[in-house]
Amino acid sequence: MVVWLRRGTALLAIAILLSVAPRPGPARADSADAPASLYFPQTGFAIVDPRFADFFIRRGGLRTFGYPVSREFTLLGFPVQIFQRAVMQRYPDGHVQLLNLLDTGLFPFTQVNGAEFPGVDPRLTATAPQVDSPNYSAAILKWVKAIAPDRWNGIPVAFHQTFVSTVSPRDVFPTGRVNSSLLTGFDLEIWGVPTSRPAFDPHNSKFVYQRFQRGILHYDATTGVTQGILLADYFKDVIMGERLPKDLAIEAQTSPFFAQYNPLKPGWLDRPNDLPNTDLTRAFEPSPIIVLDPGHGGKEIGASFTFPDGTVLREKDLTLQIALKTAALLRAAKIPVILTRTTDSWVDWQMKDVDGNGVVNLADDLQMRVDIANNAHATLFLSIHLNGDDNSAISGTTMYYDAARPFSDRSEYFAGLLDREAVAQLAQIGYNTVNRGVQTDSQAVGQDSHFYVLGPDAARPIQMPGALAEGLFLTNPHDAAQLRDPRTLDALARAYARAIELYYSG
Repeated sequence: MVVWLRRGTALLAIAILLSVAPRPGPARADSADAPASLYFPQTGFAIVDPRFADFFIRRGGLRTFGYPVSREFTLLGFPVQIFQRAVMQRYPDGHVQLLNLLDTGLFPFTQVNGAEFPGVDPRLTATAPQVDSPNYSAAILKWVKAIAPDRWNGIPVAFHQTFVSTVSPRDVFPTGRVNSSLLTGFDLEIWGVPTSRPAFDPHNSKFVYQRFQRGILHYDATTGVTQGILLADYFKDVIMGERLPKDLAIEAQTSPFFAQYNPLKPGWLDRPNDLPNTDLTRAFEPSPIIVLDPGHGGKEIGASFTFPDGTVLREKDLTLQIALKTAALLRAAKIPVILTRTTDSWVDWQMKDVDGNGVVNLADDLQMRVDIANNAHATLFLSIHLNGDDNSAISGTTMYYDAARPFSDRSEYFAGLLDREAVAQLAQIGYNTVNRGVQTDSQAVGQDSHFYVLGPDAARPIQMPGALAEGLFLTNPHDAAQLRDPRTLDALARAYARAIELYYSG
């Protein structure tokens, strides 16, 4: 049974740029889906394909590409992987190239989070040497130097210097035998050619941008730093339809990539006709970090049932047992798990004003559960409950999700897996539960209202897909008698662990 409260909606700010300060390097992944790969805990994604990994390492690594923000997936017939600054594509012969991200058909947008970038200048691009022209290699590099200046309008924008220092000799020639004549060609491979001249941001005279085929260089006069903008990360957000700043969301509405990521459709693709030969299945699901939230605890008992022999089943005790059993199964499968509580207590056991409203009450306990998940950068959240109702005739299994969050499709998909597995696992021990199916939390608590731990009304709302599982009704004599059987708690734990594994691996 769930207690729900409402709070004002918090807004999430999104930054355009990422500092290039040193961070921990990649680790070798030991998960089953990424053996011997380069794993980056900063984003939860790994570079599994050795050809992508080799290209990443030999073209500057984090300095050039940023962190991976997707798994490998199929886009328009080609295997690709998205990084913060670029999209790698593998061809049938095995060689790797970068997508011309800023082409009209991919990311033609010029307004992102308050910034306004220059568009493609066709008069400028018409002056570039043609690929089939004599001495093209030397001619195109000379043209780039002329178009991408280091000083512009008296400002030290360092665009050419940044361009030619993207790939270092050590990156490409790790043995030390450097062919310096080839280095600038590798820089061209990363950026492509300029497609605009330098231009001020119309909204900020301290920002100067220059557009290339595969990225945008940005000079910030307040810091004196020139670096690339994380456009590929925004391209991912366009595909997901999540976290988009308002200006980009408006521009991207008509894009064939917009809001395509949908686990409720085959291939996780919302409109397959717009993106033929594309499979987004789990493309943006990072390596799992699961938060299990045993409902209630301490003075919050939840639902209960008293048997004629005096035995009392309390929801807070059973949810903790189910959560501990689920956690053990997931850990055996090498899936990281965090529990919001492991004892019979409030999560906010110190009685702090967690939500900052000046009052300590149940909302603070619920907010702390959400904070645990958000602070751990969890990838999936499961709140474990048992149901209750004044009408003791009501029985069965129900899985809830919140439809008001940006990731609601993924939450609904997860709730569907939980529902299917719970019904199946209970049937295996001989209990045919009433399947009440997947419902929105608003169906339980009223239109435009939400469960605190799932919805948008918390002081700091949940930031990952999740569901709330109501295993059976403790207030129903038949369900309660079944919950007295230890096999039932085991069955629910198996169901929840299985649903989580299926969410990530299928």
